[in-house]
Amino acid sequence: FGLVVGLLLDAYTAPSIGFHLVIMPFLGVGCALAVNHLLLHNRYARFVLCLVSSLIYCTAYFVVLQWMLGGHDFSYFYRFTLPGTLVCTLTSLVYGAGLRLFRKW
Repeated sequence: FGLVVGLLLDAYTAPSIGFHLVIMPFLGVGCALAVNHLLLHNRYARFVLCLVSSLIYCTAYFVVLQWMLGGHDFSYFYRFTLPGTLVCTLTSLVYGAGLRLFRKW
């Protein structure tokens, strides 16, 4: 699944040059292994998993595509990368709460 998602992201985002094709399968396998072997199935584990995986993805994206190729400094990391990670994590909490409410209904 991560390979297909990475291929689609690389096909539709211009500056990626195969970045997503490499990173998405590793993130997918890492998340699957973490869920199966390390984490309990509760909302806090979902929060931690989403925070860690989006922080890894956003940091790798900044280092490879923004800092090395684009010449951005670290203010870009603090202004865009970290807030993007927090928004992704908070979105997963809202999604999880909505999914729990939908299952009860």
